[in-house]
Amino acid sequence: MSKHTPGPWTYKNREIHAGVLVAEVYEQSAGKPPCPAVPLDVEESKANGRLIATAPKLAEALRGLVERSAAFYSRACLTFGRDPLLEAELTDARAALKLAGIKD
Repeated sequence: MSKHTPGPWTYKNREIHAGVLVAEVYEQSAGKPPCPAVPLDVEESKANGRLIATAPKLAEALRGLVERSAAFYSRACLTFGRDPLLEAELTDARAALKLAGIKD
């Protein structure tokens, strides 16, 4: 299976007709202005489509994982102590959900 266009990606909404919005997705390279993420490779384009199509399910799975992990972690800390790596990963996951407009 082919890889999708590497991130980070960004987007902007563009009105193409009265009341009809299209979200344009861009690949954003460090220090460069965003340019359309139009892969030249057909397989890369298909991989991008699969990623976009599964994004809602991925986001919901991440939300559930954060919720259950946070609950387990709060109990585990009493026995095993803090885990800075897990805390950082939970923080990153919450930030990703926030960017997607999803509350954990």
